[in-house]
Amino acid sequence: MKLIPEFEKYLLLVFNFTISACAITLIAFGVHYYTDENYAVSDMSSVFSLGIFTICVGVIIVFSAIFGCYSALEPNMYLLAIYSVILIIIFVLQLTLGVVGLVKIINENDFLVSVRNILIDLFESYNVEDVKSFRTIQSKFECCGVNNYTDYHAPPYPSSCCGRTNCYLPYKIGCAEALKDALSKYIQIIAYVAISFAIVEGIGVFFVCLKTLKMWRNQKDNSVAKNLQS
Repeated sequence: MKLIPEFEKYLLLVFNFTISACAITLIAFGVHYYTDENYAVSDMSSVFSLGIFTICVGVIIVFSAIFGCYSALEPNMYLLAIYSVILIIIFVLQLTLGVVGLVKIINENDFLVSVRNILIDLFESYNVEDVKSFRTIQSKFECCGVNNYTDYHAPPYPSSCCGRTNCYLPYKIGCAEALKDALSKYIQIIAYVAISFAIVEGIGVFFVCLKTLKMWRNQKDNSVAKNLQS
């Protein structure tokens, strides 16, 4: 009879280790996305919050997994009930993350416009730091100008446009398109990973709720049995 509770305990531990690995993966993609979206452009964090949101969801999942492991090692109906609520919240957060990512992918044109507007402000700025930021973006994403190299009107182009001092053969792609493509790649990964993990979380929610209900019924039956004996 004790094999079933032991099996359930280890199953819950394995589940929590699994979602911890999922969370670390999610955090890694979130960091990559956040790094690219904020690379030399601090203002972009106010427009694209998906990176921060992804990291936060990942961190919450890790802490919930730790709490879940403790609940498995110290079986308690109330701890499992709290854990169930936490899993439901995480399930909703991950679905939201996935939906937000998919919406960004679907609204690709709006996304491109947002990126382009930010880059135009940098490109047209006379501030030394803004110019430096835009040149850094050109180097990192191997692009030239906002729309393309013709934004500079005539050669020679900045060295960041081709990776050498005398630049007459610049990168063909504009930075708006290059940055949008780089960010979209991470958005797609984050969206599909979040939705996949949400399905795993949904299975976990069902299992933990079932376990909690079973413990509640056992506790109720034990209370009834004690009352009858007394």
